[in-house]
Amino acid sequence: DMMFEDEKAAVLLDRITAFSEACVARMARAGVDVIRLGDDIGTQRGAMMSLELWRTWLKPRLAKVIAAAKAVKPDLLIFYHSCGDCRIFIEDLIEIGVDILNPVQPEAGMDFLEIHRTYGNRISFWGTLGTQQLLPWGSPQDVEKTVQDYLEACGNRGGIVLGPTHLVEPEVPWENLVMMREASRTVGAEVVQVP
Repeated sequence: DMMFEDEKAAVLLDRITAFSEACVARMARAGVDVIRLGDDIGTQRGAMMSLELWRTWLKPRLAKVIAAAKAVKPDLLIFYHSCGDCRIFIEDLIEIGVDILNPVQPEAGMDFLEIHRTYGNRISFWGTLGTQQLLPWGSPQDVEKTVQDYLEACGNRGGIVLGPTHLVEPEVPWENLVMMREASRTVGAEVVQVP
């Protein structure tokens, strides 16, 4: 419907947007610190749609939702999730108020070090360790090096919640998970265990 500029798409998306605006405003009034939003706009091989299509149909509506939350609580953080390669959208996401990008999926061409160099002074990152290659098939030494490289790139400024890009599947060796935590400690990162 978006491709054919069908008015039914506009009506549906506007209703979803109005509902979402009301929800995030209520959450902000309740005092939440972070609101998680997301649409999978990337795939394993690139963007799911053109930047122009996204800017026409989805960006203005997402911007309204974010603005509704921040109008109530300006210091509220917006966490945005998209699987896959969403590099072409990052600049626009920052422009409309996204504070945290999740995940940075290396298997989809998302090179964390490159993305951090480009955007790291304007957005934070959550989930950067690949669950398709690094964690299940890499050695503990591969995990250690990746963790240290990522944390050193962020430096004392931070801006990263280091963790898997997605759920940890059964084939991930326990040693790699332990190494993820231990490597974080060797560079002085704060390690927080989630219950």
